[in-house]
Amino acid sequence: MIAASRLLQRPIAWVLLTVGAHLVAIALLPHAWSYDMKAWLRVADFMRMGLNPYEHTGHLNWPPLWPTIIFLLDRIATGMQIPLERCIQGFLIGVDVLNVLLLRRLALRNGTALPFTTPLLLGLALNPIPILQAVMHCNFDAIVGTWMILMIGAFWRYVLSGLDRDWLLACFLLGMGVLTKTIPLILLPLALVVLRQPRLTVLLRGVVLAVAPVLAGILPLMIAHHGSIIDNVITYRGYAGWYGITGLLPFIGAAPLQHLYASVSPLLMGTAALAVAWRARSRGGMDRPTILRATLLCLLCITLLGPGYAPQYIGWTLPLLVLLYWVGRDSERRLLKAALVVFTLTYLVEYALIPSHGAFLTKITDVDAVARWSEALVMPAAQTLLRLPLFLCQILLSVLLWRNLRAPASTNPIPA
Repeated sequence: MIAASRLLQRPIAWVLLTVGAHLVAIALLPHAWSYDMKAWLRVADFMRMGLNPYEHTGHLNWPPLWPTIIFLLDRIATGMQIPLERCIQGFLIGVDVLNVLLLRRLALRNGTALPFTTPLLLGLALNPIPILQAVMHCNFDAIVGTWMILMIGAFWRYVLSGLDRDWLLACFLLGMGVLTKTIPLILLPLALVVLRQPRLTVLLRGVVLAVAPVLAGILPLMIAHHGSIIDNVITYRGYAGWYGITGLLPFIGAAPLQHLYASVSPLLMGTAALAVAWRARSRGGMDRPTILRATLLCLLCITLLGPGYAPQYIGWTLPLLVLLYWVGRDSERRLLKAALVVFTLTYLVEYALIPSHGAFLTKITDVDAVARWSEALVMPAAQTLLRLPLFLCQILLSVLLWRNLRAPASTNPIPA
């Protein structure tokens, strides 16, 4: 036990552990890939022919960071004569490894090496959710999680140092998150209120850093192919009817309201983000747990109030939930324990049975009951019901985070 504990004090041990867990999943599920993986292969085909995938496919609904990564991975796959699928999996495994190492570093640098630090990191490295998303789903939301970890770390340094450069760095990292997937833009009001004694010049520089990366990436595409960018990126609202509010509307006979709700949901999310920023600021001081709670709340607003949903969205918040367990209150830790069970079971069922996710169970057995359940879960109503415990957990967590935004400093704060 002592030898194992000493081994886990070395970063290389976490690299090997995380990579090993993912490789085991690949060995057990060699060809259980989601529809997204097939979409990336098609995107790579078009780019190989010199065509713009935004114009010729409907697979890209975000700024151009991910297609750029696919282009580079395709070149590597061609040069090394290995399947592009494996390159994409390898890249996403690397992102998961990086997230584990960043969380470990953040914990050690901020004095949060509590007795449960190692178990929490083990839980993240071995958790089925990021593993299945990296080797089966193969979407890129874990990259957003990386930017969120780095952004939180910069904000925490700013709380300690008060230096504008730390706050500006956090704004830039927020901007890189927006370049990856536009959803982190909801955090801009929070970023602005974190700044102490705001000065106009510093505020403007922060706003520029937060929006410049996505503008630099998307403006050339807008000039060349503005129609496809407006249709596929700017007006993209996700897929309604599979989760939460839009998924439950048909159960009360209000299915026609899904389109109306999708139209007004951006206003609801923006209002919620402003309310979170105001509540966090009015507390009288922005400490590190408050910044983390407010960030989580804003990101949860997207899944709770947004028009659409996809299971990969948990990549935005999963690393931050680990941080919350470190720095949060006992009530938050108790809820996170229950939520972990609900989240893990839900995702295991989804990736085992839903065809669009890979349905790994249908690949390893031909039992009729498994096939019937897989066919049933194709329907939006069935997926909404499957995710109902997940939705309720997110509501409870959001309520608790909202309440604790105005709470006194945690009884178990981060040591300086």
